[in-house]
Amino acid sequence: MIKPRHLVVIFIPAIILIIWILYGFLSKNYQDAVKLKEIYDRDNSLDLIPILPGDPLIGNPRAATNIIVFEDFGCDGCAAQTALLDQLLEKYPDKFNIIWKGLPVTHFPDSSEEVHSYAYCANKQGRFSAFKDIAFANNKNLSTENLKIISDTIHLDPKELDDCLHSEFPKEKIKQVQDLAYTLNIASVPTIFIDNKEVLPQDSLEGWEAYFEL
Repeated sequence: MIKPRHLVVIFIPAIILIIWILYGFLSKNYQDAVKLKEIYDRDNSLDLIPILPGDPLIGNPRAATNIIVFEDFGCDGCAAQTALLDQLLEKYPDKFNIIWKGLPVTHFPDSSEEVHSYAYCANKQGRFSAFKDIAFANNKNLSTENLKIISDTIHLDPKELDDCLHSEFPKEKIKQVQDLAYTLNIASVPTIFIDNKEVLPQDSLEGWEAYFEL
């Protein structure tokens, strides 16, 4: 007859082996579940924020990471954030680019829809970045008169600009962004997406560097 002490000696290694096998099985299933979730999330968000024809692109088109920003020229926070992102692009030109989506939400002292129309038309002439910098620097006075001055300053072709402004193109671009913002439940600007995930704006270049672990 096997003594209880001997039974303990026999069964303890067996129990340990069973626990080890069970742990390995559960661990593998958990890892597989995580991988499946990552694949699901990635595949279901690929086209969540489309990059459309006419969207201004700032920086290197071949950069590894697209930073998609929804901004309004009448927004002080947007002016501050665009300055930080410009610094990021200047310091890391091969890593990032910015896809800009103008979302006019301000109406005082001037409705920002007109400045966004000018911006999209400036982009058609390859002068968006120059327009953006001056418009944000003067965002307290974006009257029609000042928009014309900005256009002259950055040497936009007057006829091309006039034809563009009187076409459906800028209205369609603004409507595209408004519809997309509605779909994404964007409630304020600036709103920033990286890898199709909304991220909080940073308050310094160092903040963005920390976010990207640079």
